[in-house]
Amino acid sequence: MCGLSDKSTAGQWRLPTPRELASRAVDTSGFSRIISGMYWTSLSMGEKYTYVVVFPSGYLTDYQKGNGDGYIWPVRNK
Repeated sequence: MCGLSDKSTAGQWRLPTPRELASRAVDTSGFSRIISGMYWTSLSMGEKYTYVVVFPSGYLTDYQKGNGDGYIWPVRNK
């Protein structure tokens, strides 16, 4: 049970690619209450690092996993 209330099913949501997320940072129209900070992407660099996009600038950078900070903005597969 995933607790999804939008009629989606488990497995339809994923973390976005860096490109998908950076484009969202540039255009947040239609969304409100967006928190400034680092958002995780689906792209990892080995076991220790991952890529994050910084909102609202859209800046892409690497980040050490396990530091605890960051947000997610899942996207739905079509």
